[in-house]
Amino acid sequence: MGGVVGLVLLLAGLGAWLREPTTALAQAWVEATGLGGLFVAALLVDAIPQPIPPDVFTGFAVVGGLPFWAVGGVATVGSMLGGALAWTLARWASSTRPVRRVLQRGKAAELQALVQRYGGVSLAIGALTPVPFSLTCYGAGATGYPFTRLALLSLLRGPRLIGYMWLMELGWMSVG
Repeated sequence: MGGVVGLVLLLAGLGAWLREPTTALAQAWVEATGLGGLFVAALLVDAIPQPIPPDVFTGFAVVGGLPFWAVGGVATVGSMLGGALAWTLARWASSTRPVRRVLQRGKAAELQALVQRYGGVSLAIGALTPVPFSLTCYGAGATGYPFTRLALLSLLRGPRLIGYMWLMELGWMSVG
């Protein structure tokens, strides 16, 4: 929750002190990439574990002038497909000997244990919170969690992305 508050405050700060350059940068990104760029960004962010959340791109898309609901829909589909790609990669890679050895140690083993113990709950947490969704999808793929359940739980990405977008827009607009 602290991450969400921080993101809203960051956007309020950008809106107050750097509104014009931030808007110009967001508009340039939207002009260069459009909804297709947003789709690719959401897919990659949720397919490859990294510290950049998809909210950076959805916020930029809205500030750059793309329609709120179009951004929400495109980002949701991209995110869901990114999670499916992460699950698929983990499922395939976990069948190889070197990857199996890595999965038996450290954080990878902890992630697998979490998914094995809590199943859908751990995936719902990954889908709804700032926890990187890709990590929970990798854990699900590596443990053999059923893809159909993952796909259903991935639907939670929509409310999460749209809710965070609304909070970011609220922070941005509150100072505009």
